[in-house]
Amino acid sequence: MRAQNLYTLSAIVSELNAIKSVSTEFLNHQSSWRPFLGDWTSLLKKYFKSIPPNYTGNYFFEIDQGIVSMHHLVSTPDNEVVQFSMLLPENIDSVRQAILFDLFGSGVKSIDDVTLVDMVKLPRVELKEQLTNKKLKSLSKKYFSIPLEVLSYYPTVPDGLSDSSEDEDVAATRSRSKSAVRVEKPKVRRLWKNASGTVLG
Repeated sequence: MRAQNLYTLSAIVSELNAIKSVSTEFLNHQSSWRPFLGDWTSLLKKYFKSIPPNYTGNYFFEIDQGIVSMHHLVSTPDNEVVQFSMLLPENIDSVRQAILFDLFGSGVKSIDDVTLVDMVKLPRVELKEQLTNKKLKSLSKKYFSIPLEVLSYYPTVPDGLSDSSEDEDVAATRSRSKSAVRVEKPKVRRLWKNASGTVLG
């Protein structure tokens, strides 16, 4: 992507997918098929134990039937592997059914029964898309370089936020005035005494 101007996420995705062994997809948060869902912390705390605080010192993990095995390295001997159960209660089938109920309601007995994302009972997170006036004003200064066919992709700047040409001229004048100021070093008067003790300057 070197030396290219990419103005939209779809253009970035296209360029990335042109790279060998790279597969990129833009998850559009405005799509009803890919909403951002919240309150996962409350749900997970109901059924899963907290991971031991020293887990970050390990690099290899195995999860089998709700039991986590933490290996410092792949070559770590079995007698040094730390294991713990991550489920509350320690019954996989009951936890699975309880999570399905909390996520989808009583009508879903298997994940295969889920057909729509809208079936998820978790609250949707409203994303803060509104940019601050300061950010909008900063962006507006770059709009002149954006092609007209993609300019609609960017937020509209309200009237009064973008700088007028007069303000820009004033700012430029002030900038030139500051740079033209000459700073003179203060004159230093040197004093000394002669052999008789008289001060000379």
